Amino acid sequence: MGQALETWAAVHALAEQANFAGLPEYARLHLARLYAGLGDHEQAFELTQAAISAAESSRVPVRRYALMMLAQLHLNRGNLVAANTTLEAALEGRERTYLDETEVALAFSIEADIHLANGAFERVLTLTDDLLAPDQMLNLRHMAAYLHYYRGLALKEVGQAQEAYQAMNQARDLAQEIGARNALWQILPELSNLEAARGNPAEAKALHEQAREIIEFIADHTGSAELQASFLDLPRVRGILENKQLEA
Repeated sequence: MGQALETWAAVHALAEQANFAGLPEYARLHLARLYAGLGDHEQAFELTQAAISAAESSRVPVRRYALMMLAQLHLNRGNLVAANTTLEAALEGRERTYLDETEVALAFSIEADIHLANGAFERVLTLTDDLLAPDQMLNLRHMAAYLHYYRGLALKEVGQAQEAYQAMNQARDLAQEIGARNALWQILPELSNLEAARGNPAEAKALHEQAREIIEFIADHTGSAELQASFLDLPRVRGILENKQLEA
């Protein structure tokens, strides 16, 4: 993660020097997503607001993505109303087919988290069904692990334990194929809980330990003591390290 931050910071600096319209703002937003993932919400907000201001003042084509990122940050802080309102402003009635891959993935995760928080589990299943359709997956393979992960969460909540288990296993396999550590540290504890519910304590423990190891790896590669501390202080990360089951 530390290397990714350095890379995107360099991209941002070069884009500003070259005066490429929109590219500095895209780089800011990618940096914001990285900082948010490591728990530094203040830095993520600052970068996102800067991108929004640039989009409004110069009409660079990043406003929709910037508003989606702002919605994600509201969601991270537990403000579901602000997250939903901001996402609606970002989409402005657009069909999902008019969004690029990054925007589809971000919009989906925000919508899914809002629906899960509100107990609208069937809506999560509808979202995942639509995006897992063969014609959609041709362009969305990079987010397949997250689609199966959210599907598994929703299936568990509606009492379909076997289907949830299958979905979460598929999420784990897809994330492992592409080395997606940020997905795996979230998927593995859920799969651990499902294994425990199936009466497989040894497998549950092994999966939990794998999640801990990935979290520790990410923490060791954040690039700074401050980011390491903010990442380890994320509620879900703390819950896993303290061996507590947290609701998604």
